[in-house]
Amino acid sequence: METVGLGRTRLRVTPDAYGTCQFGREWGEVDERSAIESIHHARSLGVNIFDTARGYGFGTAERLLGRALAGEMDQVVTATKGGLRMDGDTLVRDSSPTWIRRGVEESLDALGIDHIDLYQVH
Repeated sequence: METVGLGRTRLRVTPDAYGTCQFGREWGEVDERSAIESIHHARSLGVNIFDTARGYGFGTAERLLGRALAGEMDQVVTATKGGLRMDGDTLVRDSSPTWIRRGVEESLDALGIDHIDLYQVH
């Protein structure tokens, strides 16, 4: 599959990214086996950029993506987002340095990687 430059970075990505919002379970249960098969199918087609977020189930989608791509995370571009947190039942936008640092560390752990290629603020 063809790749294009990602902004001003040196990263080369497929024009289509695979998004994982649906794996956060906000819209219902997720068949994990089918989700992982879907991610593997995207890889087999050449997709190399995967978009996720801490806020997609507060780690649920990131953990699933990390499991699905274990052993090949260094071959894909990982895009994730932070800046959301729960305060009781209320969703809060928080892009303070403290919260972003915490979110990055939690995302790295959930994804099972040592760096994030593209970090965005939700």
